[in-house]
Amino acid sequence: MGKEGVHVRIKDQTEIQNIMDAFASYGHTDIDTSRVYSEGTSEETLRDLGVPTRFKVSTKIFPVQAGDHRPERLRETVQESLKALGVSKVPILYLHAPDTATPFEETMLGVQALYNEGLFDEFGLSNFATHQVVEIYMLAKQRGWVVPTVYEGMYNALSRTAELDLFPALERFNIRFYAFSPLVGGLLDPSLSMTTQVPKGSQFDPDTPVGQMYRARYWNKKYFDALGEIHKAVANHNMTAYEAAMRWIVHHSKLNAARGDGIIIGGSSYKEITGNLENTVKGPLPNEVVDVFEKAWEEVAGKCGPYYL
Repeated sequence: MGKEGVHVRIKDQTEIQNIMDAFASYGHTDIDTSRVYSEGTSEETLRDLGVPTRFKVSTKIFPVQAGDHRPERLRETVQESLKALGVSKVPILYLHAPDTATPFEETMLGVQALYNEGLFDEFGLSNFATHQVVEIYMLAKQRGWVVPTVYEGMYNALSRTAELDLFPALERFNIRFYAFSPLVGGLLDPSLSMTTQVPKGSQFDPDTPVGQMYRARYWNKKYFDALGEIHKAVANHNMTAYEAAMRWIVHHSKLNAARGDGIIIGGSSYKEITGNLENTVKGPLPNEVVDVFEKAWEEVAGKCGPYYL
């Protein structure tokens, strides 16, 4: 979501408002954004539509350049986000990815200063490897600083590497996990194949950085062979692979609802997002569909990328 003139899927303010109304109708209260989304206009659009007055809007700080997580630069970017959102604080402030040019101790000094000033309530991490999560948590704990309590990572029926070492670490430190890309980045579209010419600007456009990233992760024979079996199984039960994937992550994944784990719902239109919301409230999958997801994961596990971008 964002403003005209930048690369965004949803620009119409009426459509965005309708999406927010639908989201609220399901009882949901938390909105996720980032300073870099839609070239910064995602936060501004949410502000202009009054979203922060209706929902808890959290944001993330991505290290666009080396050194962006140094205390002074971190402060500047957080202040830009708060201004863009029209708020004095956010519920959760995330580091969107590691800034490898800045030692974690230096970054955490900046994070703690912002926390002391009351600019956020909870501290989160996204796209950090397990050993980095442990390092940051232990450093913060030893220094008496704010510790991370939320982690955003990639997790879905065909991308489960987070289960191996990240989930045990989060369990140990009582850190919630919020899953992004629950629908395998759009790969579940039955019209897709290895030879498909995708539309310009779409998720798998090979000429864009995002498209190149998702192609490197999913665009291979192992995944498409597995998808063929999934499409056959879901057709037997009159559902789409998108519906099945959403029901899988709600009912059959290793997310821990008792700890507060959650799913980040997205989409490129009102129709997509409302459809995804509807699928979250449907029941568990038939055994045949659960089994085909398990077999598919066994087939693609060796080709699967990490849970961070």
